[in-house]
Amino acid sequence: MLVDKTNGALDEVRAFAERTGQTESLEKNLAYLAGYACHETPQDTRCLLFPDFAPMSFEFVIERRQADGGYARWFNGGLIYFGESESSVGAPQFSVRLDTSKSGWSIHT
Repeated sequence: MLVDKTNGALDEVRAFAERTGQTESLEKNLAYLAGYACHETPQDTRCLLFPDFAPMSFEFVIERRQADGGYARWFNGGLIYFGESESSVGAPQFSVRLDTSKSGWSIHT
């Protein structure tokens, strides 16, 4: 389950992805986070999505359902956007990517 805590930033990033032909990259990563680790029982985890300081990027917190029905933090990370012209390390993302120079989103924990 994905819980949008971005105060409108998710809509803005989705519009950017659509304008630039990168919707598949964004939505694939969002779907992965939404069902992380509990594909058969997706209600057992949830992903809280927050805006990040890096452009077109998000911070996330994955929580797991507890015996009492509440949720507790499991781990956190970022859904980071890299543009084609940006290097694979350093500002503005302060993240490293090793797999490609293609623009799009990737999950960093």
